[in-house]
Order: sequence, then C-alpha cells, then structure tokens
Amino acid sequence: LTATPHPTQPAAKRLAPASPDGSLRFSYTFLGFSTAQEARGKCSQHGHHLAMPKTETEHSDLSAAVDKLFKSGDMTMTWPNNTLWLGGQWNSATNRWEWDDGTAIGEVRWASGQPSSSANQTHEPFLCMVADGHVHDSDPPYSFGVMCEKGTLSPTLSRPVLTATP
Repeated sequence: LTATPHPTQPAAKRLAPASPDGSLRFSYTFLGFSTAQEARGKCSQHGHHLAMPKTETEHSDLSAAVDKLFKSGDMTMTWPNNTLWLGGQWNSATNRWEWDDGTAIGEVRWASGQPSSSANQTHEPFLCMVADGHVHDSDPPYSFGVMCEKGTLSPTLSRPVLTATP
C-alpha cells in the first residue's frame, strides 16, 4: 500500500454525538494524525483517551463522529487517511485483546481477513478502525487519525459487556 499525504493537520476538533434522549455519552476530539503511541500521548495531554467503542451504541456514536470528519475533509477515503487508532491493544501476558483501561475487549467488528496477525499477534498489537467501521489489527509505525474520547456518563451508569468473538 502507498501512503498518501495527510490533509493539513487540523486544530483540535470537538465532536459530541447525542444519544436519542438528547444526553451526551461521550465527547470526541480529533487531533490529527499520529502513530499509535503518539496518539495515546496526545489524548492524555487533553485529559482524554483514545476512543474505545465497547458497545454497539458507542460504535455508532464514534462512526457518526468520524463521518463528520470525512464531510469536513479532515479525513479522506484514501489509506491511511481513512483510518483511526482505537484505544485497544493485544496483551501478550493475558493472551487477549484489551481496551487501554485494562478491560477485556468483547465483540469486535473485524474486517474480512482480520485480525491478520492472529498467529503471532505481537507483530500487530494495536487496533484501528477504517472508514466503513470495521476493525483491523496494526503495527505501530503508521500515522492514523487520533480520535480522543472523554466520557460524560454518570459514574453510576455502566457499559454492558458484549460476548467475545474470535
């Protein structure tokens, strides 16, 4: 694959999808394009973390925020500008995918042929999401979109755990 140049690095762009009842679950901030580790650091500097869509609703919210970035031209349909890092990675100690907060990853919308390094997942230990909402495993040097998430849920509300898929 040939990487195309990134659009001009945007200033932080805040995106906040609303739930059907009008309340906010998360606010998203797009911080341009970076490698996997740089992305985590950028989000942390803003008091956020990389997006972790743990439920179908959260995945839909994230996809809606990403759609806004395509419409604004901050992301394009050409790789790697159509991809963003997710806050999940392979934990070789536990031999499973985990969100950056340490919780086990349940259901994943894997793209066809993914995860591509399932025989040796340490080669591609990070998760990323492409424009169509499907997830890939990836190695760290690529510069993908950085979508930071900050929860606005009440601490008494919990996220449901979804059934794991291979």
